[in-house]
Amino acid sequence: MRKLHPSHQTMEDIHALVFSEPKEGVDRWHAMIVPDTTGDTKIMWTAGNPDEIETAKRSFDDLRKKGFMIYKVGKDNGPGELMKEFDPKAEMLIAVPPIVGG
Repeated sequence: MRKLHPSHQTMEDIHALVFSEPKEGVDRWHAMIVPDTTGDTKIMWTAGNPDEIETAKRSFDDLRKKGFMIYKVGKDNGPGELMKEFDPKAEMLIAVPPIVGG
């Protein structure tokens, strides 16, 4: 898993990386975008790296325990699908922090 600081990759860069056809012999990238005080953190993994998948799953589970809702989104930017369990094949996940009332 790679955690990228927001200044390293824009959402457009991540979108292009995740939704483009990978080069032959190269694993497809997957991403989970998590809003935070720096803007967001991008958690990246590839299907061929079990350690990255396990770390991404742990991050997913930790965020769900904190009340985040996590949506799987497609390249068409249509409505997301609420995910209750981590799917390592999901191309892109967007974590939405819990809303706090005042």
